[in-house]
Amino acid sequence: MKLSDLEVDADAVEKGAWVDDIPDVQGLRLKVRGAYNNEWRRMQAKLLESVPRKKKVGGRLEQEENDAIMTKCLLNCCLLDWDGLDDKDGTVIPYSKEKARELLTDPRYKRFRDSVIWAAQVVGDGLEVQTDDTLGNLVKLSDGNTVGEHKKKAG
Repeated sequence: MKLSDLEVDADAVEKGAWVDDIPDVQGLRLKVRGAYNNEWRRMQAKLLESVPRKKKVGGRLEQEENDAIMTKCLLNCCLLDWDGLDDKDGTVIPYSKEKARELLTDPRYKRFRDSVIWAAQVVGDGLEVQTDDTLGNLVKLSDGNTVGEHKKKAG
């Protein structure tokens, strides 16, 4: 294995990248920082430290508390923007932190939350981040390949 195959785009992890071709959410693009970026790790550590002992079962967090911490990290340290999100009438829904909070916490929008987590993992793992002059950073996964397989770039 080439050492270069193990490289992660640290700049994208910390500053964010656009991700499209998200499974099961055609047309949605998300701009996210990589999962477990530096700010995420700091916030997560602080939040974990503040959890009362009674909310830890056998030294582990209850699922509800774990989900709350993940949501705070996604909202404050990961999700930066979106494109291609419309309401039921087809009106574009612009990104706002308030709307992001709603979508990340409402169980009806679990697929949106899962998409943000997936995109953050893609950027965090450095999967084929490429630059496009008109769109900025864009992450593309190969069509139809299993996880871990990459589409070869032409040229």
